[in-house]
Amino acid sequence: MGEMGQHHTGHVSIKGYAETVGNYAERSREDQQQQVMSTGFTPQTQPPQPTYDDYNLFLDDFSSAPHLLPPHFEPDHQMAVWSRTPTQMHPRGISRPPSQFPSRFASLAPDLRDVGESGPRLHEDPARAPSFRISAVDHNVIKNRIDEYSSVLPSDFVFPSRHTLTRFLEGYISGFHEHLPFLHLPSLTPSELAPELLLAILAVGAQYRFEFNRGYALWYAAKAVATEQIRRRHSSEVHALLPTAASYSPHSTRPSPSISYRHSFASAQSERPTTQDTHREPYSPNTPQARLETIQAVLLLFAVGLWGAKTILQDALSLQSTLAFLIREEGLSVETSQAVLTDWDAWIRLEGANRTKLIAYCFFNLCSTAYDMPPQLLTSELNLYLPLRSQLWRAETSWQWQELRQSTPIAEITVHEAFSRLFGRTSQGLPANLSALGHYVLIHALIQHVYLLKQTSFAAGSPYDVQRTLKPEDVEEVTQALRVWQTSFEHRHQLKAAESGHYMSADSLTGGSLTFNATALLRLAYIRLNTDIPPSRSLETRDSMLIASALSTTPMLLRSLRLHRAVFQAVHALSMLVKAGVNYVARAKSTEWSIQHSLCNFECALLLAKWLLTLAAITPSDPPVSPEERSLLETVRRMLDETEFAVPIDPSLSGPGASGGQGDMASSDSAKLRQLASAVVRLWAETFKGTHIFDLVKVMGASLDGYADLVDKPPGRSSMGRIASDGGVA
Repeated sequence: MGEMGQHHTGHVSIKGYAETVGNYAERSREDQQQQVMSTGFTPQTQPPQPTYDDYNLFLDDFSSAPHLLPPHFEPDHQMAVWSRTPTQMHPRGISRPPSQFPSRFASLAPDLRDVGESGPRLHEDPARAPSFRISAVDHNVIKNRIDEYSSVLPSDFVFPSRHTLTRFLEGYISGFHEHLPFLHLPSLTPSELAPELLLAILAVGAQYRFEFNRGYALWYAAKAVATEQIRRRHSSEVHALLPTAASYSPHSTRPSPSISYRHSFASAQSERPTTQDTHREPYSPNTPQARLETIQAVLLLFAVGLWGAKTILQDALSLQSTLAFLIREEGLSVETSQAVLTDWDAWIRLEGANRTKLIAYCFFNLCSTAYDMPPQLLTSELNLYLPLRSQLWRAETSWQWQELRQSTPIAEITVHEAFSRLFGRTSQGLPANLSALGHYVLIHALIQHVYLLKQTSFAAGSPYDVQRTLKPEDVEEVTQALRVWQTSFEHRHQLKAAESGHYMSADSLTGGSLTFNATALLRLAYIRLNTDIPPSRSLETRDSMLIASALSTTPMLLRSLRLHRAVFQAVHALSMLVKAGVNYVARAKSTEWSIQHSLCNFECALLLAKWLLTLAAITPSDPPVSPEERSLLETVRRMLDETEFAVPIDPSLSGPGASGGQGDMASSDSAKLRQLASAVVRLWAETFKGTHIFDLVKVMGASLDGYADLVDKPPGRSSMGRIASDGGVA
């Protein structure tokens, strides 16, 4: 395999060195889209007749069949807590073919796929789907650039063959980019990318092609090169502060700087030659584009490292402060209105920088949510414009972009202004044309708001690390903000469905996207807001038994109407799994789950189990089971009856006709309720047992199984259900 990149046959395109336009310089967008995006391949001259034993022929020409997903199935259950009209539930005609690539960020969510917002624009023609085929010449150019960093690369690092590069690039596009699109594919030329960014892209692509060992090697190589780039730039700045030999007087008594000392900074001053055919500034270690590509590389390393093995996680967490520093250094405030930009290249740079910073902000929040760490960037710092509609971002030429600008409604609004509108601090709601990525950023802002509220409030008289109880007025304010977000989110997709005729199908289980990941985060926000469960899950240990123990020691819940809101969210998530089929999801759809959905489902499993255990711990002196609790309990029981995890339970516990006495008597049957809690956890654990991309997801599944084992053990008498301070639950 190591010789793959060395094979070269007549049918492979040959480009002169000037055509490869090395040195980070950027060719004209028109040239790039002609050479790369129009066909998905590098330009080829008329090839000689190939022989059929040609190795490259098979990999270059016979391997372009689309990767098709299994047939889709979709539950007709309502999404989250809002209802749908009958017209939204009927089968829709598919307006364009499905993606050529299988999604890796999927959900069990209704198909509200925005034809104009999610999935590559190139779906209209599968032959034009993004496919960055690496030529032998480009591979050699890339390898030479990487070799310049051989002194910092791991000693056992082996640069991939060109076919492996192509495979990993396509893995990145199909598995990561579609759902977090901060790289501009129409103008992207792999051979011109900063070495650290290309290596980071390849590391992510390898992960999504399930080539984990290669992915780890590329991850550490990218980290080494990115760190070296940052060091060189810093050294260059230090060098500028030092006196030159000419600044010393011939009669000075001070020693002049030694040549060897000043040469220690030489690497920071080296600059690559540039080409004339370029729209980007000539290469410099400190050009805005070069710095942005380094930030994007570190962001990708951080984004996938968060969910990897423990060693990778630790190294990824060490990049947090570096990434935050680099982003702050580039600026977090609005500088130029996007509406006034008439140059495509300038707009790409501004929009790309905004998207990169905002997506980094989202990953800092995901890290905070998963590992209970303070987010590195706060919403108060983020005075950037929210991303514009993806039609503009996917435009392939300047002409197409100008045309779309005239026809596409633009919602130009900053994060701060949009956040204020969520909380009703202005008379306006969110713009009707807010992008999917804009909604995704705002739900992260709300989750961060809940986190910070809990960090600054705790129950009087309770140990600081046991319970965080929000003020009722804070809960209602955030609940209203979530409703505003939800209303805007739904309204936008109803408009898009009406415009395109792209309605939900009752027969499809779609891959995930920013839209569906946002719905998972909405559910998570409702749960975190309305429960007082300590957020620490010990997930960073990657030790399933330690995590199970941490789940087991989580205190019982405070029975209240607030809790019912959260439990309803968990029950709804459970219903979607049951409707689709637990085994089907575990075996056929596991590779499509996003980390957002995994975190959400893990939270739902814990919440529902703790709620059932809280009911099991009710004593005669506690308020009886309320009608709301009975209704939710009956729903859970009936759902489990649809699966192999059914638990026989006394119908007097939850029937609508049950009298108060019967309910009180049945509620003392704690053994059955504990069995129900264990069954719920095992059901969710089953969905984590399929083939998953990230190591964390597998650990989550094993942890839930371990927690279910602990639930099955006889309960201690120390854990009793708590009730709200008003003495009741209704």
